[in-house]
Amino acid sequence: MPFHPVTAALMYRGIYTVPNILAEQHPVEIPEDELEEIREAFKVFDRDGNGFISKQELGTAMRSLGYMPNEVELEVIIQRLDMD
Repeated sequence: MPFHPVTAALMYRGIYTVPNILAEQHPVEIPEDELEEIREAFKVFDRDGNGFISKQELGTAMRSLGYMPNEVELEVIIQRLDMD
C-alpha cells in the first residue's frame, strides 16, 4: 500500500499532524526541488525498495518523527491515504 509522498513530506517537515492529514481532501502544490527532497525521504522510509510504504515502514517513519501510533492508528492511516 503506498503512502502519498506529498503528505509524507509535510509530516516530515512537521507541518501536518495525523489528524490534519486525515482531514485533508485537496491536492497540495509543492515546488519541484521540494518534491525531489520528498522522493529522497520516501526512499529512506521504503526500506525494502518496492516503491510502497508498508504499515510497518510507516510506523517506523512516524516514530522517527516523534509520533507514537498504535497498530489501529497505522491501519486507519494506511487505509485512508492509500492512493492506489
